[in-house]
Amino acid sequence: MATVSKWTPFDVALDITATGSNVVRTSATQFTVKINASWETYYNGAQTNYGMTASSGGNSVSLNPFGTKASSGSGSFTGTYSISGNGSASKTITVAFRNFNTDNGNSATKNVTFNVNVPAWTSYVITYN
Repeated sequence: MATVSKWTPFDVALDITATGSNVVRTSATQFTVKINASWETYYNGAQTNYGMTASSGGNSVSLNPFGTKASSGSGSFTGTYSISGNGSASKTITVAFRNFNTDNGNSATKNVTFNVNVPAWTSYVITYN
């Protein structure tokens, strides 16, 4: 599922998108999600330079920096999350977008939340005779 959110830090208006794909149950207590993050400017802000990172599940990606021209950028990373129980579950993932002004060090954060379906953990018992 995807979530799109409009955000206007530092007078630069952005469309922020995050989606989750390739959900893999890695153990009875953890799963991983490949997160695709992107942004697009639809309004030019002040004459300065901006950059952005997206992070969730212990990993992050730096999105392409942008300046005073309308532009877009994207990136992917894999987050690792905890889960309880062996059955399948729907889990909420939150991606934190940190937008920063490289001229003066100011930053702002926007959270984007979406759901992923986590498959059940399959376990086997082997007995010997």
